[in-house]
Amino acid sequence: MVEAVLAFVMGKNGALDAECSKRVTEIALFEAAGDQVYGHMTDSSWPANLLQLGGSCVYSNGMKRWILCLLLCFGLPLFAAPLAVDLVGAYPNQLHLNWEAVPGCDYYDIYVDGKPVQRVRQTSVVLGSNEKPLESHRQYEVIVAARKTGNIDIAAAKQSYSTTGWEGRYRWLNLTDKDNKGKCKELDLLVTYTEPYYTIQGMFDRPYTLFPLLSDDRLNEPIPFEGESEQQKAYRANAEVFNTTNFTPSVWSVTSMEIGMDRYTVEVKTKVGALSFKTRSVYTFVLSPKGEKELHFETKGDGMASWGLFTSPNPGENGVFVCKFIHEPRQLTQ
Repeated sequence: MVEAVLAFVMGKNGALDAECSKRVTEIALFEAAGDQVYGHMTDSSWPANLLQLGGSCVYSNGMKRWILCLLLCFGLPLFAAPLAVDLVGAYPNQLHLNWEAVPGCDYYDIYVDGKPVQRVRQTSVVLGSNEKPLESHRQYEVIVAARKTGNIDIAAAKQSYSTTGWEGRYRWLNLTDKDNKGKCKELDLLVTYTEPYYTIQGMFDRPYTLFPLLSDDRLNEPIPFEGESEQQKAYRANAEVFNTTNFTPSVWSVTSMEIGMDRYTVEVKTKVGALSFKTRSVYTFVLSPKGEKELHFETKGDGMASWGLFTSPNPGENGVFVCKFIHEPRQLTQ
């Protein structure tokens, strides 16, 4: 395939000259691929080898785009020396990479799945963060291009790397004597993964699924507080831990559920006699500064729930239950 592309690009000239190579790699790697690049290009910015393929025929912008795509996919090693990039750490929301310094290089341009993401001068990069996470259990194609000023390629690497997952067991320990009358001394959560989302279970006297609490087709369905279904037992077990009042709900319903890349949210409407209120619970997956997995849980409400919910009393947690990862699912014991 590479030979065919080169033969097509070279046409009657017989070889790709240095300017052609420089221009192709500059455009395809340094700039973002797409209309952002091609929209401001003119024929005068293209080497003759690309403008007059096979003689006097001048090709359209669409043909130029097609050629650049092929060169980007197949021609990277032709225009730059190979660069060895090592995966230092793979996490659910981040990839940590490093490489040896390239003599004469002024900076390194980083691309993820064909999009430019960073320009760095050091020989390492962290892709993803808690604020802008990568997707867990996903493969990413990464290009690292070592360049001189003027976007002259010296070395480059293209490699695929995969993130890991958030599954495992997490635990929060109460470090104070404020424990909702002994009902919240610790939280124990089990996270499992079945594509495309995670399931979160609370480890009470037995495991109960807290997210998703109900299937989507049961949203807004009124469910009696008392009952023997798995969902009713799960709701009661969870409510027992966080309810600081003496009121007993009569009916509840799940009004919304949201599944994000690293954040799961459920909103529940609860009735107590003639009163009703809503609570919003959020589970957020976070990587600590030490690279340790954490699951942050917080719940807030309106009306009665605004003052009747137990929140984390631990110093520095601002009411959020910071559950620390303790081990992988395969090691779980009840």
